[in-house]
Amino acid sequence: MNHPVKRALRRCCGIFLAALLFLFPAAVVPRAQEDASPGLDEQINSQAAVLMDAATGQILYEKNMDDRLYPASITKILTAVVALEEGDLSDTVTMTGEAIDAVDPQSTHIALTYDEQVPMQDLFYAMLMMSANDASNGIAVHVGGSLAHFVELMNEKAREIGAVDSHFVNANGLYSPEHYTTARDMALITRYALGYPKFREAFGKLTYTMPPTNKQKDSREFYTQSAMMNPTLYHDDTVTGAKLGWTDESKHTMVTLAKRDGRELICVVMYSQKKYDKYKDTRLLLDYGFDNFEPVEVTVPSSGETQIPILVTGRDFGNAQVTVPSQVTVYLHRDIEKSTLRVTQNLPSSLSGIPKENAYFLTVKCEEPKGKMYGVLREIPLAVDISSEVLAHLEEALVQSAGAPVSAPLESSHRVSWIEAVGWGLLCMVLSAAAVIFGIRFYNLKIRPWRNQRRKKNQP
Repeated sequence: MNHPVKRALRRCCGIFLAALLFLFPAAVVPRAQEDASPGLDEQINSQAAVLMDAATGQILYEKNMDDRLYPASITKILTAVVALEEGDLSDTVTMTGEAIDAVDPQSTHIALTYDEQVPMQDLFYAMLMMSANDASNGIAVHVGGSLAHFVELMNEKAREIGAVDSHFVNANGLYSPEHYTTARDMALITRYALGYPKFREAFGKLTYTMPPTNKQKDSREFYTQSAMMNPTLYHDDTVTGAKLGWTDESKHTMVTLAKRDGRELICVVMYSQKKYDKYKDTRLLLDYGFDNFEPVEVTVPSSGETQIPILVTGRDFGNAQVTVPSQVTVYLHRDIEKSTLRVTQNLPSSLSGIPKENAYFLTVKCEEPKGKMYGVLREIPLAVDISSEVLAHLEEALVQSAGAPVSAPLESSHRVSWIEAVGWGLLCMVLSAAAVIFGIRFYNLKIRPWRNQRRKKNQP
């Protein structure tokens, strides 16, 4: 009796697997950069890496760039951003017990003491150059009012930048299982930080002297920790900034900025097991990025000014205006033809509310099926302009109809296409049919004989 049931189960499983294979064939997940050159992935010792063009944000190479890893002291790049935006480097910071006691005395510090008064600029340089955890905490308490509130500001800023796979619980990068980021996110944060001249200055400083304070009669000397900026075997004249990190859990991490022939590249490596692997990987990736890519201008179809009607509850509020550039710049590998590039846009036919920032964009894709590049190369946000008069009327109407202003839904770059929708529908139908077939077979093979047998037993 069991054999027919097993056959029915195998048949249903076969139907299910066949449906999956038919509707969802094996797909290649788009990456900004495939194997950069034969064996390059194998040459990169770090678990995760990203090479990003600083001007455009285009990713030229990646390896496990979305793996969540522990950042260690490269966290301080985000700390620096929040300090510059929420604080003032001309302030004088008084070190508190909260800032000092939260630092492991075995970790990196510059021996700041209770009630020591230090110019915030000196703490800023100590944090980025010497990776001083007490300096990071001093900045955090002064700017945020408390370590906890400063961390809230860090996470808010990370989300605003687009570093959505990160979560921070401290300002210095000391290990916590809830303190993590990705190589891609760190590249995005660094690119954002480079917009501040004070960050660039400290990021690329070789030496700095911190004057005596009310608690310390001697000056403190700071120096860059990057072997690529110091006279070592790994020195590189084109490296203009760096931040290193290390803990037992994170291993070695490093963010590096380099400039050659007017181009700037950001390189992030994470979880390097050996001390010098981070330098070897960074040098290899920088050489690859500078030597193999060149800028190309790509023509954008349907460029110019586009008017999008705003329709809310059947009422026409006029038009929103979008200006689509006629050309965009991408960096293309020298072995790939420009003809493989395609530009698309996700502008809607109408708006149903106030559009969210960066909801609509141009996407540049490389359609080379095999080779050094494929998938999405760049996504360029398009600004949607609405006159102040129209915006006021629109907000008023939205408040009246819904009780609060409503933003137009964000159109995701990962929308489900009609093919996928039909595929899921068919899959559900096939699974339902399989369940019905199994139910009927199970009833005929198990339930019905059992019921007949019971009837016979109950007959007088």
